[in-house]
Amino acid sequence: MQNVDRTSLPSVLIKTLGCKVNRYDSDRLAAGFARFGFHVGTDQRTLEGTPDVVVINTCCVTHTSERKCRQMIRKSGREYPNARIIATGCAAELETVDLSGIKELHEICSIGEQDNLAQRIALEFGLHEMEGPSPILPHERTRAFLKVQEGCDLFCSYCSVPFSRGAPRSRPITEAKEEINDLVNQGFQEVVLCGTRLGWYGTDLGIALPDLLQALVKTPGLLRLRLSSLEPEDLDERIIEILAQEPVLCPHLHLPLQSGSNRILECMGREYRRDDYVWMIEEAYEKIADLCVSTDIMVGFPGESEDDFQESLLVVERCGFSKVHSFPFSIRPGTPAADMPEQVPFPVARQRREILDRFALTKAEETRRRFLGRTMPILVESCENGLAEGLTPNYLRVQFPAGPHVVHNTVVDVVLKKASGLMVEGENTDEAGND
Repeated sequence: MQNVDRTSLPSVLIKTLGCKVNRYDSDRLAAGFARFGFHVGTDQRTLEGTPDVVVINTCCVTHTSERKCRQMIRKSGREYPNARIIATGCAAELETVDLSGIKELHEICSIGEQDNLAQRIALEFGLHEMEGPSPILPHERTRAFLKVQEGCDLFCSYCSVPFSRGAPRSRPITEAKEEINDLVNQGFQEVVLCGTRLGWYGTDLGIALPDLLQALVKTPGLLRLRLSSLEPEDLDERIIEILAQEPVLCPHLHLPLQSGSNRILECMGREYRRDDYVWMIEEAYEKIADLCVSTDIMVGFPGESEDDFQESLLVVERCGFSKVHSFPFSIRPGTPAADMPEQVPFPVARQRREILDRFALTKAEETRRRFLGRTMPILVESCENGLAEGLTPNYLRVQFPAGPHVVHNTVVDVVLKKASGLMVEGENTDEAGND
């Protein structure tokens, strides 16, 4: 690549697939490129002209995720034939995925080398790190992600993530405090803590997740601090107590169930059983005001019978989830589940997923109805065509008519009026008072 005068400002397009950890890693990559003078965007609309570099942050959690990664790499190569196409993230780590055969791909960057990627590419463009404070990137999101933990050695029988993310390791509290202060200063009012296995935060440092939470809730100017996903066995009394006591902490938990069948949970290598899961959720509901709980459920795991599937539906009935993310079992090469007998035919798994989705949506709507008539603060994410949309602290998505004073990244008190599937319709209290 030839040297480029700084006034021409080469551009980088960063595309992200997968979880909140990947979103965080992409944000870090964007900030790194910006420090070297690159224009940075997450889609073509945020860039002037075509990108010089395209970075694709990949995911390997399912076969579908891998397919999307390959498609995105090939599509980027066709759309931007003169750009350098780089893949990073979980799918790029695994030998079983092997993206190297994709002709449109120029380079694979390991997760461990992401922090050095911007500097290396910048040197090829003849650019050097800009002096002064780090540039503040323009953003459309109201929420920022803060990764405080990396890695997992649980080795569930169906999961390849431990092979791509490595052993558990945590960031010191001082480092997390410095970064969250920077995010708040950039204008983010909500920060989402994330990690490969967030509940294991601090086990390598002699501390625990509640110690981190107690430090971060004191961040000046921080409106909301939200947890991403916790493994059910990692939710303990200390976490429940601090969620109940600290108003900055959002009353929402995402606890992956995966299956309501104890037999299937054992085959999956999960460390909890159905009654443990239900008991802990009921304990959390009792102590945390306005709590909502979402979950993940897998259908079609090898050997899953109709009775096993029905047990998952019973847990959905009992727990009142605000949202269920369902997905069919996907063979991950190199994992024990890939070679298990009694693989469930795909049409059976698809039918079970459709049944689960319909049932879970009905139950989620019932959960939302419990909050109708309440006035709740909405952090506005978007305002388009006279409608505003955003989230309550307990992660209910609300849409309401936007008056002239409703703008992005502001908090509006909204009366919740009607539950429709996963959306709640509301009315701005200021507007209602003017009727």
